[in-house]
Amino acid sequence: MNICYDAMGAAAGRYVALDSFPVASHSRRAVRPSWVFAMTAFGCAVDWVAPYKCRPSPADRLFAESWMRRAADLVRDGHVRPLRFRVVGDSLGDVSKGLEELRRGAVSGEKLVCIVDRSIS
Repeated sequence: MNICYDAMGAAAGRYVALDSFPVASHSRRAVRPSWVFAMTAFGCAVDWVAPYKCRPSPADRLFAESWMRRAADLVRDGHVRPLRFRVVGDSLGDVSKGLEELRRGAVSGEKLVCIVDRSIS
């Protein structure tokens, strides 16, 4: 959170996290912090512990459906290019191969993937 606040400089702004954050981490009155919980996009109740526990949200489901259609259009029309990926293995044991490449600095501009279940590829 501090890194993002520093990047904003002195200006007011909005900080949106992809996970809950401790309120004590919010250190600037000029910044409005909030967070997004992607599980609500499925439109189902989430029976997790606070602050994640939530009721079903049909509105979030509708938004997610429309956004996915829009995102597909953006990719199809070339306005957004998906990140390249490279398969480095086919088991959890192969994750270490990818990590070693990352440590060596041998990865640039691509996502490393291990396909651990061929039935979903």
